[in-house]
Amino acid sequence: MKQNDIEDIIEDRFHGSACVCGAISTLQYPLLPEEDEYVQKCVLKRRMEFTAGRTAARMAMKKLDIAPTAIPRGEKNNPIWPWTLIGSISHCDNTCLCVIADKTKYSSIGVDIEELHRVQLELFPSIFSNDEITVLNKLQNEDLAFHATAGFSIKEAFYKFQYPITRQWLGFKDVEVVVSSDKISLEIVSKAKIKNILPKYDCFFYSRNNLVVTGVFACR
Repeated sequence: MKQNDIEDIIEDRFHGSACVCGAISTLQYPLLPEEDEYVQKCVLKRRMEFTAGRTAARMAMKKLDIAPTAIPRGEKNNPIWPWTLIGSISHCDNTCLCVIADKTKYSSIGVDIEELHRVQLELFPSIFSNDEITVLNKLQNEDLAFHATAGFSIKEAFYKFQYPITRQWLGFKDVEVVVSSDKISLEIVSKAKIKNILPKYDCFFYSRNNLVVTGVFACR
């Protein structure tokens, strides 16, 4: 899967959005002073991931003819966007993904990118409910790898989607995932109070070669 394929797919899915996806190693423009303070004591890998996310975000701003600006880090490591924008940033081992959009068009957006085989069997009990594991145990090989990766990824995307609205921490088992060959859906199974806060949302996924991209979004 080429990075520009991902950009095209997401920008088509999120009308009016801007997406930048690229190798972490190449998205290494200098941080702005307001951002650099967050990673001065970080290990190199974490610093490069943070830098790639901010670089991708400013490149996405340029696509929308928005002047690049600093993107501070919130108390839960969430990016704090300019007041006119919403957005989401994700990393996997080698790739960074950023999507931004006009806040008048979307209530919130959450995206995630993962490499296939990201989720090993020993991690299932900490990520998936018993019902989800029952479904996964019926799968084998590449089907299992895809469903596990997509399930983990959409839970990550959902957390990023809901947090700016609810300001609540969610665990992996607070939502359950159903993945089919052409559709992915989520059900909130605990923390029921957030159901009344969240707007109606949609989910999507895109998978090719060794990458899985998922997203959760709500239009206004």
